[in-house]
Amino acid sequence: MAQHGDPDEADVTSPASGDTSPALSDPTALGTLPDSATFTPTPNFVSELAPPARGTEVFEAEGGVRYALYQLEHTNMGEEPREYVRIISEPVTSGGVDSVANGTVVFNPAFQTLEFHTLRVERDGSFEDRTDSTTIEFARRETRLERRMFDGRATAIVRFSDIRIGDRVEYSYTITGRNPALPANDSREIRLGFGAPVERMLVTSTWPNSRPPHYRQLGPDAAANVTASSEGPAQTLRFGPIPTATFTGERSAPSWIRQSPSLQLSDFADWEDVSRWSAPMYQPGSSDAVDEIADRIRAEHADPGDQLVAALRFTQDEIRYLAISFGAGGYVPAMPPETLERRYGDCKAKTVLLIALLEALDIEAEAALVHTSQGRALLDGLPRHTAFNHVIVRAYLDGEAYWLDGTRREQGGRLDTLDQPDFGFALPINTDGAAPVAMEPTPFGASFFEGEEALTIHSINGDATLEVTYTARNLGADRARTSLSRTGRADLQERFLDQYGARFGAVSSTRDLTIEDDREINVLIMHMQIGIENVLTPHEDGERLQASARMQMRSPTNGNAERNRRFPLTLTYPVHQTARLVVDLPDAMADWTLEPEARQLTVDGIDFSTVRSRDGNRITLDYTLLVDRPYLPPEEAAAALALGDQINQLTRWSLVSP
Repeated sequence: MAQHGDPDEADVTSPASGDTSPALSDPTALGTLPDSATFTPTPNFVSELAPPARGTEVFEAEGGVRYALYQLEHTNMGEEPREYVRIISEPVTSGGVDSVANGTVVFNPAFQTLEFHTLRVERDGSFEDRTDSTTIEFARRETRLERRMFDGRATAIVRFSDIRIGDRVEYSYTITGRNPALPANDSREIRLGFGAPVERMLVTSTWPNSRPPHYRQLGPDAAANVTASSEGPAQTLRFGPIPTATFTGERSAPSWIRQSPSLQLSDFADWEDVSRWSAPMYQPGSSDAVDEIADRIRAEHADPGDQLVAALRFTQDEIRYLAISFGAGGYVPAMPPETLERRYGDCKAKTVLLIALLEALDIEAEAALVHTSQGRALLDGLPRHTAFNHVIVRAYLDGEAYWLDGTRREQGGRLDTLDQPDFGFALPINTDGAAPVAMEPTPFGASFFEGEEALTIHSINGDATLEVTYTARNLGADRARTSLSRTGRADLQERFLDQYGARFGAVSSTRDLTIEDDREINVLIMHMQIGIENVLTPHEDGERLQASARMQMRSPTNGNAERNRRFPLTLTYPVHQTARLVVDLPDAMADWTLEPEARQLTVDGIDFSTVRSRDGNRITLDYTLLVDRPYLPPEEAAAALALGDQINQLTRWSLVSP
């Protein structure tokens, strides 16, 4: 759902998402790159705005560049939205020269046009027009190729010649156009602060009085400094011109937290309006190709729950993921016959196909819009089409609702154990309209991941054998299966050998890695035997010997995150992991001791324990880690990070001689 808004990608040189343009004969065609840049006069809807005089700057330059002016003015008064951007920047270091002399403008040629207005440089009080000496080239901007996502966007690459420290470099442009999937509505999010200070920032947005937008400021220190005024048939929202300071983000804050201020605008009346707008696109109808697959599923599975899972498996396994979202294709899904013929599709195409299969199996289903990283903050913002980047299915069976994601790979389990996605909130799509609903996470059951390392030390010389068994269940099995599909058994075995070689020195495989995978019950077991030449190393005191290593366990926190926080702290979620170390000693080492001792550590959202036991020459360490929430409020972050540090220490074990 590449065109369903991507606010994370906004930057100081890029227009906001949701821009627009002329209707196309083929609304999903790939737009043609311009042969050359187009230059026009500055539009008459733009305000006259001078940059601050030299020497009156409020901020120190950062990153070698001083941004003197950032001006963004948007209007919806014509047939198509227009967005004007003007940037004036000054390099103060040699590194800054490279940044200022090379600019980029992102647009979608399928439904947008790009016009430049000004390219000039102020040097020693004189202005030089650089229109003829500046190179502008056009290239495709496919930034998500590795994720098999193509949206047809293009980049205009602007290269100024002869830029020196102290020059003020100015360029301005306008992007015009409307996505043909949005014939009447507009919504966008404009940032009001960046990762560098701006001496003077102005943002305006003008709309007809006949359909004024809802607007909302979001993010830290979102003061009520956006003003609204009406003149004739138009209403204008205005921010600035004012200086804006740097907004520095915190590491490990949840992705849905806005760490810089922004202005949301939308003329959708409510979420029901967004739901209704999407509904016509997700009516698959019937087809012979779909009916044939549904008949086969029905013949192979008598139980409706098994039929539902089989339809999901077909969509996930038989249709490969590929998102080609040119033009309106970012919003409009391919229909099932086309997807089945191609054997590929994006989340929209897979969703419509899955709905069609379920309906053919007499199982009620509907599409639902979600955002994979920002969905938990959905209700903080305005109703808008740009709030989503993904679409899934909500199916109903025997009075129960099930969230199904056709793009997941290698998912296992029966209906009652199927791991269901949790993106915070989802917006169901139907013709009557719907409000966002909270998605309930899958309840924790058995441990997602169980690891056992059985270390047998054969003699006082340190020669040893390590039996490694990893059992992945439910969500853990899904993750392990997906990883295996990318790497393969042989590569994974080499990774194991590298991993244990880093711990114990010279190692070899004495029994190759085996993998047992029962996808129906969703359990995957990996087993390997490793020979260790000498598990013993000198102790740090220089007198004793030891064997030591670290158990493979997830860390609940990012240890590099700031302790004193303004924003919540992201946890590694969900985690339900157990690990066991079993050490069998020869009689000559019967008096060696194993650390750590039993411990229990707990803060809100995180539980960790170690239990040590001994039976003759066998010593056992059991570890358990449970993380049952995705984040903690700022005031609880320091305790959680301290606990994470302790866990990292306690997962290291040592067997020490007397």
